Amino acid sequence: METGEVLAKTAIFVGLGAAIKIVLASIPNVEMVTLWIAVVVLVYGLKVGVMVAFLGNMVADLYIGFGPWTIFVSMGFVMVACFVWAAKPLLTGSLSYGLIAVAATILFDVFTVVTSMSLLFGYSVKMALFQQYGLFVPPAYYPFGWIHLGSNAIIFYVLANPLIKTLKKVNHQ
Repeated sequence: METGEVLAKTAIFVGLGAAIKIVLASIPNVEMVTLWIAVVVLVYGLKVGVMVAFLGNMVADLYIGFGPWTIFVSMGFVMVACFVWAAKPLLTGSLSYGLIAVAATILFDVFTVVTSMSLLFGYSVKMALFQQYGLFVPPAYYPFGWIHLGSNAIIFYVLANPLIKTLKKVNHQ
């Protein structure tokens, strides 16, 4: 791709990533930014995917609420982009997309929970991870990590292949 084409597509994909995050921000544990980053990486490559991962989150957080965690969440999405790129040879169908979603979500969650909760807010790493994926501890327990894992797995399983095929078709026209 030419430099101008890369910049234009990257700007469009960053805007779409930010819009996806903003629109779904009010629904707890349901996000499609991870899927969007994976699709961009698989169709347009790692360079565009990393830019979309980092900048898409930064732009969205300017609207949703920018905080000291924003840089860590953006870095977590960059890790997702790199992970998906490395896993590209393993992606053969809906089930593999669902499994990669689980692994990418765990990577993202562990990184962002440890950096945000531990480094910024002083939680121990053990407590931060327990809060994310801990066992049922009523009455205050909300299984964020498990719901995040399940929703991403389902979203990838259902939408990854159709989105990738559509973007590839649009890209070649």
